[in-house]
Amino acid sequence: MPIVAPGRRIGTAFASHTAIAKRLAKRRRGVYATLLLTSLVDMFVILVLYLIQSFNATGQILFIDPDIMLPKAQTASSLVGAPPVVTIGQSSITVQGKAVEDATVLAKSGVWEAPKLERALLELRTSGQAVRDVSQASSVRAADETLVVQADLGVPYMLVKKVIFTAQKAGFTRVDFAVQQAAKNGPAPIR
Repeated sequence: MPIVAPGRRIGTAFASHTAIAKRLAKRRRGVYATLLLTSLVDMFVILVLYLIQSFNATGQILFIDPDIMLPKAQTASSLVGAPPVVTIGQSSITVQGKAVEDATVLAKSGVWEAPKLERALLELRTSGQAVRDVSQASSVRAADETLVVQADLGVPYMLVKKVIFTAQKAGFTRVDFAVQQAAKNGPAPIR
């Protein structure tokens, strides 16, 4: 079909009549509507703040190192708050993601104390001390004295005992272990 230039439109011939002129004037309104960007941005900011505030992180609270295989447990409770985490791997011991102590050396030594680990845990306690001084609530004290231990399945038990001994020496009275939730319908596999 060939392209044809449009000719004269019928409505323009009757532009002198008042009723038709009013209709044509209505048709000539601007195509672009004015957007109020300020109110649009305000609405999105409120929406984002609402979503951030109502976000519930009931899933994985702890960062689990992909090299560590956690033990499985049938009965486990959810973690409350964000206590400090000590990770015991095959090669190193980390506190809050920072390598502190060499696990192979500590496992082979006959000494119960781990001075580098104790220093790191004492630093955590002193940083939590400021929060406890500001808020004298018992829940803050209980959360401040809790430590979570992520231990690999292949780590010797004596190494875990040394870490717990050092944590209690540093002032952490409650030690929780991070585990994977096993299936509830049958017994957990024993390795």
